[in-house]
Amino acid sequence: MRTPFSRRALTLFRAAVRALPALTIAGCAMLPPRTPPPATPIMNNASLDKLLSRVAPGGTAVRTLKASFSASFAGPGKGRARSVSGMLAMESPGMLRMKGSAAMLPTLFDLLWKDGQAALYIPRDRAVYRSTVGAVSAQRGLADAAFLTGVFLGSGERDGALHFLETEPSRYLVSSVRTTGGRASLARRIVFDRADLSPVRYEYFDAAGRLSREVRCAGFAAAEGASALLPRTVVIEAPEEGARIELRLSDLRVNAPLAAGMFTLETPPGTAVRPIEERAP
Repeated sequence: MRTPFSRRALTLFRAAVRALPALTIAGCAMLPPRTPPPATPIMNNASLDKLLSRVAPGGTAVRTLKASFSASFAGPGKGRARSVSGMLAMESPGMLRMKGSAAMLPTLFDLLWKDGQAALYIPRDRAVYRSTVGAVSAQRGLADAAFLTGVFLGSGERDGALHFLETEPSRYLVSSVRTTGGRASLARRIVFDRADLSPVRYEYFDAAGRLSREVRCAGFAAAEGASALLPRTVVIEAPEEGARIELRLSDLRVNAPLAAGMFTLETPPGTAVRPIEERAP
């Protein structure tokens, strides 16, 4: 014979069994969702020829480029970094035009590189400085035009250069060696990100093997008309001079027609023409 107590216990037991699925579901809902482990990035495999084609002339399929830029540059004895903004235009095989302005100065500088020659107009000096492009360097507060065009339009190698590929877990290193008079020396090294094969760093060396320029690229993104991702930030450093310039690009327009006369810099009336070496750093 069952007692009242046993009947109550049996009733509670049956209720608990019926409620068990709901309690289980509620308990699971209270548990925090399991965080999946981070995905391992897929590293591309590329040959030396494929990497060299990425930075060769035409490798990005960019024939013309126009963009707005903001930049900060600093050099030895110049105090805090200074800032400018302006317009940047390029056209294959390596022409470049940069116009920069700063607070209270509608035109701070106007730089043209064309056919291996540089022209730099400084309204404050009332002078146009002309020289080979190699004399217009980061130590004078302007980016080396040859390096910028190399990043976006590609750059050729001197005849006889030898190339070597090193493979690391997350990057490729491509070294270019010059051979002169029976001697070999490192001329350039490019670091590629293996995740997307973007060239993230260029290192240029002088004839003595010293690091002359380091160009770092970041913020790679697609640009309409380009066959490869293009950087939105470019930093150029001249270690020996202690100079640095950082350019941040926006409003990129690739392979669009450029205005007539874009790569012509006339000497304004009353403006002197001087060699670039006369301009004070």
